[in-house]
Amino acid sequence: MDSQITQRLIPAFGGDDNIEHVEACITRLRVTVKDLNKVDSEALQNEGALG
Repeated sequence: MDSQITQRLIPAFGGDDNIEHVEACITRLRVTVKDLNKVDSEALQNEGALG
C-alpha cells in the first residue's frame, strides 16, 4: 500500500491506538477499530471507502 495513503488512513481510523486489527483480502482492506466514535467517516470516503 502506498505510504502516503497509509499516512492519511491511520488518522481517519482514529489513530494507531484505535486500530485493533487489519486484514487485506483481494479487493478490500478490513479494519477493526476499538472506538467507532473516533473514526472520521468523511475522510475515509474521501480516500475511496465505500462502506
